[in-house]
Amino acid sequence: MEHKKISITLPEDIANDIDMLSADLHISANSLVESIVKSYLAEKRRIETKAELKKGYLEMAQINLSIATECFNSDQATQDAYEQFLMGCE
Repeated sequence: MEHKKISITLPEDIANDIDMLSADLHISANSLVESIVKSYLAEKRRIETKAELKKGYLEMAQINLSIATECFNSDQATQDAYEQFLMGCE
């Protein structure tokens, strides 16, 4: 994978935490920051996807309810006609 060099400025305490954590994990500070950014971006995409799915399901809820009601009413009309037919056979 290609890498692009960037320069960032962080508060000293955060930079020190990165240095200490990367030393504890026996990885470079670059690798640590890359891993943290990848995790953040993956979580951000997951949250956005979940929000889009929720929005879509909410938009479809009324349509699905309308279809279900139509089918129920149609089934009910068929059931009523069938019961009328049966009552006529007695």
